Amino acid sequence: MTEIVLQPSSADSRQRFVWRLASITLDGLWYGAITVAVGLIALILLAVAPSLLGNRTLVVTGGSMEPTIPLGATVIVDPRVDRQSLRVGDVITFVERSQTLVTHRIIGVVRDDLGLGFKTQGDANRVADLDLVRPANVVGRVRFHVPFAGYVLHYATSWQSLVAVAILGLLFAGTLTQRWLNGATAAAADEEAPELSFDELPPAATRAGRDPLALGLLLTILIGQTLQTGLFAYWLVSGR
Repeated sequence: MTEIVLQPSSADSRQRFVWRLASITLDGLWYGAITVAVGLIALILLAVAPSLLGNRTLVVTGGSMEPTIPLGATVIVDPRVDRQSLRVGDVITFVERSQTLVTHRIIGVVRDDLGLGFKTQGDANRVADLDLVRPANVVGRVRFHVPFAGYVLHYATSWQSLVAVAILGLLFAGTLTQRWLNGATAAAADEEAPELSFDELPPAATRAGRDPLALGLLLTILIGQTLQTGLFAYWLVSGR
């Protein structure tokens, strides 16, 4: 008896190659999406969590402290610092004459008829500030800053962002839920399916729901939306 071996056609080979390439691309996009989502959540937490511990989180809207503190960064200010202990080199946030919050470095400590005063200057400025900063006008000492987090906070605390993220998040969550459910159905069907060779396996894009990636992305989106809603409410109530 003669055994006949069927060879896959070149068209089938090309189709499998395209499916595999698409699968790798989609998986890369999924992993990239979850990396960005986790990074944004971590950035928001890093910028906001100190406020829950008694500090103040402020967004830098000027470049007078560059390159030390870049434009768009957030500064974490400790209002509990002893004003009498401030010294040259400390970066402080204070209220200037126009009632504007300013973050500059102390370059001198003086005592005059009005008592203790701090001479300040921005790292990027060529001249010192005109007025001495009195202890009563010091908001606090800057503990650290988070570069570019101010842009995220500014966007995350807007109504437009809240609505846009809610809509996109729900759509994305629905897609991931369907992906997960389809994967569970496919996994159940595989228990009754015959064994297939590697070349006969369906592309990873149709099997991705069986791994925890879709569930992880779904949970990440839900956590991110919850954090953004809480952040928006916190900023709204605190008037920051």
